[in-house]
Amino acid sequence: MHNIYKYPLVIADEQALELPVDSNILSVVNQKIELGRGTMEELVLYAMTHLLLKGEAMQKVFIRIIGTGHPVNINSLDGYTFLNTVQQNDFMWHVYYKKGEIIN
Repeated sequence: MHNIYKYPLVIADEQALELPVDSNILSVVNQKIELGRGTMEELVLYAMTHLLLKGEAMQKVFIRIIGTGHPVNINSLDGYTFLNTVQQNDFMWHVYYKKGEIIN
């Protein structure tokens, strides 16, 4: 059985998530969250994953978020796949990912 799950991201140059092995990364979007006193926005990554069984292996997924106009060392994106460009308020974020090692 497969499901689509969302994983909140932080606006940072690099971060890592742990997803079930063979997850299919689908997209990243800006999501508005209604709070009692207003709204908040956050980036979320959507991935299709199978039902995780206890003790099953996970895989690190490295995420790079680069803002428009920010300097980029192009070599730092080796092995990364472009996922999407997302607008959050006045900012444009360009999101890349790379699958890493498998964790038992």
